[in-house]
Amino acid sequence: MNWYNIILRRVRPDDCDGLLEWRNSQSVAKFMYNDHQISSDEHKAWFKAMLEDDSSIYWIVEISDRPCGIISINNINPDDSSASWAVYLVDETDRGKGLGLYLEYCILSYSFDQRQFRRLRCEVLETNCPMQKLQESLGFELVGRFHARALKAGLPVDALVYVITLEKWSQTRAALDERLRSKGIEPIPLLS
Repeated sequence: MNWYNIILRRVRPDDCDGLLEWRNSQSVAKFMYNDHQISSDEHKAWFKAMLEDDSSIYWIVEISDRPCGIISINNINPDDSSASWAVYLVDETDRGKGLGLYLEYCILSYSFDQRQFRRLRCEVLETNCPMQKLQESLGFELVGRFHARALKAGLPVDALVYVITLEKWSQTRAALDERLRSKGIEPIPLLS
């Protein structure tokens, strides 16, 4: 993977159809709260609301001009300087190479260094053990559980709630920079 060819760009109106295709792919749906096939009308309503939502920002992840995933900040709350974040990569061959770690670095840097949030939150399905391990390795603390948050193959699945604070980010950032460098990734935040 050529790390120097990674671009994170804001979602544009012409991304609508591609995002629906991604969201309905099995490789993505298995990590989402529901795995039903999303209709075009349902997706268009979500997409329109997402573009108009001032409390969320979505970026497309591109590698060498190939769109391959999405990263977002959601539930931006200026009153308590907090937000949530989420990410997914579409192609399973892009996973396990450090890209998720790098994208998380970018979102943490954006949230704490640029936006000055005091707290960043994420939810991880209890069945997504690799993402749980990643959150914990970066200093996120498990703070709660939503029982039956998702419905997968007709069965309820819990979501685990993780939080990292600005103080924890300040303590763990240098170690994350080194971890990225050990993978051949220069820790340059790409979000603005």
